[in-house]
Amino acid sequence: MEAGESFAIRGTILRFRFNQPMAGASAGAPAGGKVLLQPDVPGIARWADPTTLEFTAAAPLDPKTRYNVELAALESASGQALSKPFRASFTATPVVIVAGKELGYLPTPGEPRVVTIRPDVGITVGKDVRFVALYDQAVDLSTVRELVTLNEGVGGPAVPIALKHPAKDELEGEKVDRRFVVLAQPTRPLRRGESLHFEVRDLKPAPNRNPSAADVKVAAALGETGVECNWYNAERETCVYSGGTLRMSGRSVHVRFNNPIATEPKRLPGHVNITPPVRNLSVSNEGWDDGRLVLTGDFRPPRPTL
Repeated sequence: MEAGESFAIRGTILRFRFNQPMAGASAGAPAGGKVLLQPDVPGIARWADPTTLEFTAAAPLDPKTRYNVELAALESASGQALSKPFRASFTATPVVIVAGKELGYLPTPGEPRVVTIRPDVGITVGKDVRFVALYDQAVDLSTVRELVTLNEGVGGPAVPIALKHPAKDELEGEKVDRRFVVLAQPTRPLRRGESLHFEVRDLKPAPNRNPSAADVKVAAALGETGVECNWYNAERETCVYSGGTLRMSGRSVHVRFNNPIATEPKRLPGHVNITPPVRNLSVSNEGWDDGRLVLTGDFRPPRPTL
């Protein structure tokens, strides 16, 4: 870009590249005083390599501020000076990561906002479901007690919940201060088939932000809803299921259920018993909104009994 222009960055790093190696530049070499910012920004300037100068701010930059940047007198390794002084202005979009999720703003201390909730979409859940809220900063449970609610459907009676922080500084495999996370556990038994509305609000409401909410349904008792031989019916393949007996000519059996299967994949074979044994048997869960257990193997006469 040309000197005097404006630009925008994401995060806390300003990076300047030159068309030839610069004097005193080597990977990791300090470059103090080479990058001048107004208003002043604490940070470190260094050479990333012989042609790249970087300035890393010590803290997220204010997205509401326009910064002016100037490069001090610089020379190339061959002694050539910049053709003209470099001055420009820029704005910065902060990149704040909370539990692996990027925020497009700087959290305001003392005004916690919701980052995400779990479940975050309308799904079927088990009777032992645990609801989760992630905030953009540490929160006291007493502060959010009125902000995290569970109801019997939208506007329905409240379902009592107990709030706590997790035992570890982790959420879904990502490192995070446990005080950012609120776990909500229903304290009464959930009824199969009932609808629930989980809602989490910011401490300070804003006109352009709605509460984070999810409508879920407690799963009915697991039951088989059908047996098939593939994802579609192939005319050349025999597949007739009647009276608990399946006549088939292929290598796979699909058993469908009314709910998603939550069993760990490695434990699925332990829940299937076929006699006589089937060679090269594999068991997998291929369902999404419903449960679909797929058994694949060498189904040969004498007919196995499922």
